[in-house]
Amino acid sequence: MTSKSKIDKSFKIGVVTLALVLIALVSIIIGKNKDLDFSAILIGLPLFLAGLLSIVGTIQFFRGLKETKSFRYFFSMVINIGMVILLVCLILANVIDAISIFK
Repeated sequence: MTSKSKIDKSFKIGVVTLALVLIALVSIIIGKNKDLDFSAILIGLPLFLAGLLSIVGTIQFFRGLKETKSFRYFFSMVINIGMVILLVCLILANVIDAISIFK
């Protein structure tokens, strides 16, 4: 049985994350003038899954830091860490908006 490297796992998670983000973007474009509830699910669910997967991908990336540097290494670093930063910023923006509503 061969074990895959942590960077390879992180790379595959990064590719899936990008695919989910693209699905959400296509849903935004298609669902501009459609039913609001259904399009919100088509946009929110892939982005939520992409956020969770990017956290897992980032953990896999940090576990594989000592592996050889390659395209997969840098791709997984940029995509997964970038998505985690985006997720944290979105959550922080929502918290700030919620706090400003109650003031």
